[in-house]
Order: sequence, then structure tokens, then C-alpha cells
Amino acid sequence: MRCRANLLSSANSNEKVRWFINEHSMLEGATGVVVAVSGGPDSVSLLDLLARLTREDEVRGSEQAASKCRLHIAHLDHMLRGRESENDARFVRALADKMGLEITIGAIDIRAAAKAAGRGIEETAREEAIRLSIERR
Repeated sequence: MRCRANLLSSANSNEKVRWFINEHSMLEGATGVVVAVSGGPDSVSLLDLLARLTREDEVRGSEQAASKCRLHIAHLDHMLRGRESENDARFVRALADKMGLEITIGAIDIRAAAKAAGRGIEETAREEAIRLSIERR
């Protein structure tokens, strides 16, 4: 029973997200969406969901906003965890290849950038990720 409930909940998630995107005109006029993917479960799940919505809308010939947008992955290697950071970048590139999506990968020594700017690591990482996504537009 629990398994079935999870499946039903998952099936409804697509429609909820599609409704939310359209209700709030989030993609109105957009021709593409840059999805920031760290390689962690949250961002990979978001990417998967957006890719499924796009495919479903295309198959249905839908005029839904998601079907009109190309997805592009942006990944920023923060260089904070050595090989683990490099492995995240390789994983995200492989994911992009598997999904047939374009990808932009940036790398920056966040610790050094934060120190030079006199800001915190989290703040600097967020700003650099946003910068990478904006540059891709």
C-alpha cells in the first residue's frame, strides 16, 4: 500500500509542478531554462522533473510553457572538496550527455574568492553560481 501511495504522489507531482509553472507564468516568453545542477539529489530530481515535463508536453503537442523551453545545465565546481568536487562535475557532465542536454561547467576556487572579497563561502558560492547561469543566457 505504501509503495502505491508513493507512486500516486509522484504522478501528481508532475501535474502540480506544471500547474504552478503555468499559473505563475514562470516561463512566459522563455525559450530556454538554465537548470543549476550540483549533482546532489535535489538538483538532479529537479532536472529530471523538468525534462519529463518537457518531453510529456512535446509528445502531447501541448502549448504548455514547459514544452517551449530548451533545458540547459549549469554546474559550478566550487573546488572545496578536492576529488569529490571533480567527481560531481564528471557526474553532471555524464548526466547531461545521457539526457542529450547542453551543459556549461565552471570552476572557481570559492574559498579564495570569498577571502579576496571579504565575504562568506556560502554567499560567494551562491553569487558565482548565479553569475554562471546568467552568463549562459
